[in-house]
Amino acid sequence: MKAQCSTESIDLRVIDFNFTPEQIYSLIEEAINEYKVTLDKIASQTRPTFENTIVPLARWYNDTTPQTIALSLQFFHPDEQIRNASADADNRFMNSIIEGYMRLDVYKAVRYVYDDQEEMMALSPEDERLVKTIERQFRQNGLQISSEKRAMLSQAKKRLIELEDTYAIRTANYSHVLFTWEELDGVPENDIAGMAIEIEDGVEKYAVLTSPNVYNRIMKYAKREETRKRLYIACSKESMKNIPYIQEAVELRLEIANLLGYESHAESVFEGRMVKSANEIIGMYDNLRQRLSKHIDAEMDRLTGAKKADMLAEGREYEGFFEWDYYFYNFSTSRKKKTKFELEGSQYFPIIEMGCKLIDIFEGILGLYIIPAQEPNVWHPDVEMFEVWEADESEFIGHLYLDLYSRTGKREPFTTYGVRRGYQRRDGSREYPAVVVNASFPKPTEEKPTRLSFNNLTMLMSLFGQAFATLCESVKWKDLIATEFEFHIVPGEVMSHWISEPMVLKQLGSHYLTGDAIPEEWIDELNKDETEISPGELLIPITFDLHDLLIHSATDKSVDVKQVYFDLCKQVPFMNNNNTGLFHLITHRHIMSCYDTGMYVYLWTAIIAEDIYCSRFRKDGIYNRKTGREFRNEILRPAGSRSAFVSLERFLGRQPNTEAFYKKKFR
Repeated sequence: MKAQCSTESIDLRVIDFNFTPEQIYSLIEEAINEYKVTLDKIASQTRPTFENTIVPLARWYNDTTPQTIALSLQFFHPDEQIRNASADADNRFMNSIIEGYMRLDVYKAVRYVYDDQEEMMALSPEDERLVKTIERQFRQNGLQISSEKRAMLSQAKKRLIELEDTYAIRTANYSHVLFTWEELDGVPENDIAGMAIEIEDGVEKYAVLTSPNVYNRIMKYAKREETRKRLYIACSKESMKNIPYIQEAVELRLEIANLLGYESHAESVFEGRMVKSANEIIGMYDNLRQRLSKHIDAEMDRLTGAKKADMLAEGREYEGFFEWDYYFYNFSTSRKKKTKFELEGSQYFPIIEMGCKLIDIFEGILGLYIIPAQEPNVWHPDVEMFEVWEADESEFIGHLYLDLYSRTGKREPFTTYGVRRGYQRRDGSREYPAVVVNASFPKPTEEKPTRLSFNNLTMLMSLFGQAFATLCESVKWKDLIATEFEFHIVPGEVMSHWISEPMVLKQLGSHYLTGDAIPEEWIDELNKDETEISPGELLIPITFDLHDLLIHSATDKSVDVKQVYFDLCKQVPFMNNNNTGLFHLITHRHIMSCYDTGMYVYLWTAIIAEDIYCSRFRKDGIYNRKTGREFRNEILRPAGSRSAFVSLERFLGRQPNTEAFYKKKFR
């Protein structure tokens, strides 16, 4: 990050975040009224075309940047009245958009353009993608079906929302299981200290919640099998009670898909995604499972050997290896001695220096020039504002805001907010993106400097990656900024990989007291300790993902949610539940929310990001200017204006694959 830049002659369109509640509501009402006028004009067209139908709708959305800024204040503004007004206005704004996409007269005009093959063929690829995106948004509201079917669709959607809301409430209310101190042997004292204490039969016991986080900790640390088994059974019984809700939801989603003309729910969902069929993901997982199968016998020998040794030491008979055993023995038998870096590394990463040092990293790799704003306009004194330019200062890119310290009123602790996006304005110029990196680290003081663990630093690096992905985007239509569902966090994940590079670590780290560099041997030790995982750590989430895909790929309502799960578990030796007949779905909340038919995205993201990082950045060199420039031009700049597969093929020179991920995890 350099010191200053002579750029006074350029209008940087600095955002003014000083809004009153009245101004927020006025802006939203103005946009809503203009939206209604735009829709009425579109509906009145006697000969709909791209220019008189699609362009006005897309330009209206492009022009809502002031509203987008005002609506972003609900997430981080320090004034509660402003946050509340922003959130309330957001609801009004979104409801008006939803109502607009339910207008049949407007859809008829949009569909006319969509069906005009001569005009569609004459459009640029980005304009054609815009038409298809808008048409799909209308169509999936049921506007292409009869009024009778539309009424059935409305009822099915209402019931599905009721089910999802009920499920969310039920799964948020956790029960508990009581254990004595002795029964929790092995569980960290800090975990136990946070548990409520109850007296049962005159004995003091600890209430262990059936929440996923607590469950995972107990399964990982509790030495007594009976403790793990009891908690497993308690959680599974809670899951069993929710099966009817999941079953009905799956059937309703199929009904909705059929009404819309799809054979399955998965088919309707994948139409707008990067991957166009659930079978593609299932095929990828089948291939991965086959490759993992050669590691399973050795894995089971390691795990069962450890359990048998424990049983022998306790004078108990070995009865088998079960699902409640996996996390404990996988952790205890593969536990590595913590590296010096993990134990003492935070002293080299004081938060007060990390923002500027991370900026230097991204500046160098992506070919940018970043300077502090001379007269920052921010919403809180802790916020830092930066200008982002091309490295040769030939073009302004956008504004970066760092809001890194905890504060009352922040909606999310760690995320990014694109308060203004990079699209083409009416005059043909590019709108300058503005993005907030939002974190909630303790604010440092002279007496107590805030230092980041390596994990926290990696998380912050990922947030910076997401921010720079937003800053570098440049599309014609704001409607096309969002990438496909599977790709939206891939760029940030790729950029978080940079932190594992020795050159980057040396640039970031210096002792907070002495200024000394990170010892070379620590970095060497960290790189030798690169993450390897056991087959079970992949096969178990793959099983959950496949369950999600299979139940939503069904073409008739006879699919049995529970039986599909049991059939999948039989193929994974780590998921043996000793024929208890219990169904452990505590980790499946996602399939009753917006991630139904989408749980695969986490592993998919890791696979694609590893491929990009290893195939280009690690191979070419982290500071290779050509690689950084191509990453910006082919991955970040297009955003959602074209298929992510096109972007990946242009950057990688081929379609992505699982090779890099597999080799790293099982080398």
